[in-house]
Amino acid sequence: MNNKMLIKADETELKGKWVEKNGQAIEDETCKRINYIIKEVLTYLSTDSIGWEKLFKDPIDGRL
Repeated sequence: MNNKMLIKADETELKGKWVEKNGQAIEDETCKRINYIIKEVLTYLSTDSIGWEKLFKDPIDGRL
């Protein structure tokens, strides 16, 4: 696990954005970090009834 990519104890919100590069929309570094955290760190718990919001748990400190 890449420790630089983990959620820090004082972080409560990460906001990524899409940026234009060479005429294409690409993820910024925060988006890449969010995707890494979702795929490699967090534990998926559930999805809301319409499928839009997902609940994850940080196995390191138990945060939801």
